[in-house]
Amino acid sequence: MHNLSKHTVCIHEADKTVQRLLGAAPIPREERTETMNGFILFMFGCFLGGFLGVTVMCLLQINRLNHYEMKDKEEKTTDEKKL
Repeated sequence: MHNLSKHTVCIHEADKTVQRLLGAAPIPREERTETMNGFILFMFGCFLGGFLGVTVMCLLQINRLNHYEMKDKEEKTTDEKKL
């Protein structure tokens, strides 16, 4: 077995391939994990925000339609009372 110093860095074969293809140093695993967690949280926030936005807009639309229906019913009852 080889003697490794404490400054030796072990790189996975896949990381070596990426480094060779891109010509750059590989991104550390912790940084990739942090980036992926941030992306997942961003996607979850977009999904939740979109869902809540659509829900609120639908509820407001239902309330608006209900308001107009109630107004029409009041007008009809006042017209019937006049006759």
